Amino acid sequence: MSPKTLADFVKTQIADAEWTLTPDVIRRGYSPQIKISDANTLTILIVPRSISQERNDETAWSRLIAVDIGILYKFSHLNDAEIPNTVVDPVADFADELRDYFASPDYEPPDGMDVDAIAHDPLFLPDHLKEHRQYTSVISVTFQEIE
Repeated sequence: MSPKTLADFVKTQIADAEWTLTPDVIRRGYSPQIKISDANTLTILIVPRSISQERNDETAWSRLIAVDIGILYKFSHLNDAEIPNTVVDPVADFADELRDYFASPDYEPPDGMDVDAIAHDPLFLPDHLKEHRQYTSVISVTFQEIE
């Protein structure tokens, strides 16, 4: 499976799942750029991240494909100097929910693939929250092709 096809698969899964918060925008791209001032909704960005191949033995290789899932939410409706936890917590909980979705035993990866690793880094970017009033988080899901 190509990284683009895998990213499209992940995008469709996220769009079709039920969440505690409903994403307003879900899009896939190679390097989608979003202006922080434009992120006035819950936006999910899916980007093919990397491909790596590891030798299993003298004749076989395994292929790993990573997809990054960016979560952006602009708190444009708040004018306070500090954004209260009660406002940020639901978005952070959504990020946790999205991460846990891929780790669930009920998760169905694409045919011929399995989830190999999940990283949630950064959990959020403090400078985006402070300077731009935006929650930004990245979840990386690495899939392994299986035979």
